[in-house]
Amino acid sequence: MRQLTLTHCEKLSDDGLKLAASLTQLEQLEIGGLTLPAERVPQLQGFSFLKELKLIRRPQAYPPEIQAAVKALLPKVALKFE
Repeated sequence: MRQLTLTHCEKLSDDGLKLAASLTQLEQLEIGGLTLPAERVPQLQGFSFLKELKLIRRPQAYPPEIQAAVKALLPKVALKFE
């Protein structure tokens, strides 16, 4: 499995994020609806092996400061925010 899409992740726990980060064979991951306050951003470090990470939050996108923090944390990962 190289691609994975997770939807309706509003209640995804920290343990759930760790589990997803353990799938190191992945190249592309899409997460929809993830609750991502600033204090939770460092947990995304576990996804540094990905080629692409897409974070989707609708109807309101992630704020610019959260996007910047994720980009700084994962400089080698192609990031997409929607």
